[in-house]
Amino acid sequence: MKLPHLIYNTHPVFRWLSGCVIGLLVLFVGGVVPMVAQNNPYKINDELYGLYVYANKMRYKPEALHLADSLYNEAVRLGDLKAQCLAAIIPVDYYFGLHSTEDIEKAVQRCKDLSRANGYLQYYYHAGNQLIVHYLNNARHMQALKEAEDIKEQALKDNHPYGIYSSLSNMGNIYFARRNWKASYQCYHEALDYMLSHDIGQTPAAMYQYLGRLYTEIHGLSPQTCDSALYFFDKSLETAATIKSRVQTMNHMGFIYYGLKDTVNFLRVYESLTSLAQQIGYTYTPSYKTIQVYHAMMLRDMQKADSIANTIAQGSSREVTLSDMYESFGQYDKALQHYKRYKYLSDSVTAQLQSNDIAELLAQTDNMRLRQENTELDLQNATLSLERTRQQMELERQASENDRLLLDNRELEVDRLKADSALQHALAEKQQNEANAVIKQQKEASHYRVIIFSTIISSLVVFIIGLVYILYRRHVHLLRLRDKNHELAVARDEAQSANRMKTAFIQNMSHEIRTPLNAIVGFSQVITDPDMELEAEDAREYGHLIQHNSDLLTSLVNDLLSLAELESGKYVANMTLCSCNFLCMEAVTAVQGRKQDAVKLYWTSEVPDDYQIQTDGQRVRQVLA
Repeated sequence: MKLPHLIYNTHPVFRWLSGCVIGLLVLFVGGVVPMVAQNNPYKINDELYGLYVYANKMRYKPEALHLADSLYNEAVRLGDLKAQCLAAIIPVDYYFGLHSTEDIEKAVQRCKDLSRANGYLQYYYHAGNQLIVHYLNNARHMQALKEAEDIKEQALKDNHPYGIYSSLSNMGNIYFARRNWKASYQCYHEALDYMLSHDIGQTPAAMYQYLGRLYTEIHGLSPQTCDSALYFFDKSLETAATIKSRVQTMNHMGFIYYGLKDTVNFLRVYESLTSLAQQIGYTYTPSYKTIQVYHAMMLRDMQKADSIANTIAQGSSREVTLSDMYESFGQYDKALQHYKRYKYLSDSVTAQLQSNDIAELLAQTDNMRLRQENTELDLQNATLSLERTRQQMELERQASENDRLLLDNRELEVDRLKADSALQHALAEKQQNEANAVIKQQKEASHYRVIIFSTIISSLVVFIIGLVYILYRRHVHLLRLRDKNHELAVARDEAQSANRMKTAFIQNMSHEIRTPLNAIVGFSQVITDPDMELEAEDAREYGHLIQHNSDLLTSLVNDLLSLAELESGKYVANMTLCSCNFLCMEAVTAVQGRKQDAVKLYWTSEVPDDYQIQTDGQRVRQVLA
C-alpha cells in the first residue's frame, strides 16, 4: 500500500484554507471586542449592515472596491470602528480572487493597520491568513511560512487565541503542502492542544482527521501505528459538526482498514460512508472513487474496479489506484507501469517544490541584493545630504554672524535714538510746565468769572421760578373758582328744577288726594246722617265706594312714602313669588274707579294663572296702577 499520494491529493489545502478562514471569521466576528448590540449578526450599525452585505456579495467583482470605499466613508461618518474594519476586508478578498500579489499585500497591510488601530484584532489575523493562502496558491511556500511565523509571534504578543490557533494551523498546512509530514504533524498537534485549552469557537474534528492521516504517513501502516491513527479518526467522528467532515474521516478510515486487510471493518465503514456520501453528493471525489475501487477489489470484481478507477481524474491518485488494482489481480506489468507513472508524478511534485523553493530563494536573494544596493544608494544620498547640510549650516552660520553685526548696529542706532528722544522729552516737558502755569492762571481767572456769572444766573433762575410759581398758583385758583361757580350754577338750576317739580307734584298729589278724600268724607256723612233714610243696597254701595277710595288714598300715600324712600336711598325691595295674572288683575281693579265712562279697561294674558315670577309685588302694582 502507498498512501502519501492519497493524502496529498485528497487534502485540499488551498481550498480548505480559503473556506476555513472565512468560516473562522464568521464564528469570531463580533465575539472578541464587545460593542453596542445592533439588530444584525456583525453587531454594526444597522444603516451600514445592508451596504456591507451587498459589498461582501460583490467582493470578487470590480465594483467591490467602490462599494468598500463607500462603506468605509459611511462608517467613519457614523463612528462605527468595526464596520471600518469590515470595509477593509473586502479589498483583501477582491485581490485574493485576482491573484495579484502586490495589490493584496497593500490591502492586507492597510487592513492590519486599521484593525489594530480600531481594536478589532480578529480582522488583523483574518487578513494575514488570506495573504498566507495567497502565497500557498502561488507556490511561494517560503513567504507563506515567514508570514505565518510573523503572525504567530504577533499573536503571542497580543495573547489572541484566534491568531495563535490560526497561525499554528496555517504552519501545519504549509508543511503539509511541502510534504514535511513530521513538521506538519507537530504544528497540527500544537494547534489541537491550543484549541482544546481555549475557546476558539470551532470543532477539533478537522485537526483530529489531519493528525490521523499524518500519523500513517510518518509511521506507515501496521496494527500498532494504525491504532493511534484510528484513535484520531474516532475522535474526529465524535466531534464532527457536518456530514462532509464525517465522510472525509470515514474515507481515510477505509484506506487504513483496506491496508490492514480488515474486511469486516472496511465493509462496515464503506456502508456508512456510501450512505452519507450519497446524501451530500460526495461520490465524485477521487478519494471516494478510490474507496469504491478498493471495495470492488475486495469483492474480486475487476471489471467494476477498472471502470471506476478509469473515472478518476488524471494524476497521481489515479495512477497509484490503478497500480494497486492491477497488483491485486496479479497483473504486475501493468501495476509496475502505473507505479512508475505515479513515482514520476510524485517526483515531479517534489521537484516542482524544490524548484519553487530555489526560485523563491533566488528571488529573496535578488531582493536582498536590491535592498543592499538601495541601502548603499541611500547611504550615498545620506552622505551627500549631510555634506549639503554642513554647507548649509556654514552658510547659515555666516548669515547669523552678519545678522548679529546688523543687530549690533541697530542697537547702537536705537541707543542714539533713545538719547535724542530723552532730550526732546526734557525740552517738551519744560515747555509743558510753562504752558501748564499759564493755563493754571487762566483757569483761576476763568474760575472767578464763572462764579460771578453762576451767581447772577442762579438769582435770575430763582426769580423766574418764583414768578412762574405765583402765576401758576393764580391760574389754579382761577380754574378752581370757575369750576366752583359752575358747580353752584348747576346746583342752583337743579334746585330750581326740583322745586318746580316738587311744586307741580304737590299740586298734582293734592288733587289726587283730595278727590278720594272728598268721596270718603261725603259718603261717610251720607251714611252717618240720621236724617238720611238709605236703603240697605245703597248703604252697601256707599260703603263699597268709601272702601275703594280709602284703598286709592292708601295707594297714593304708599307711593309718596316709596318715593321718599327712593330719594333717601333707604328703599329695600321685598322679593317674593307673585302670580303674574293676579298682579295685573289688581292693577286693573285699582284704576277701575278713575277711568272715564267712555273708556273700556281690560287685560289679556297668555300665561296660566299659576305662573309666578320672583319680584316685589307691591312695587309692581304701584308701577301698573
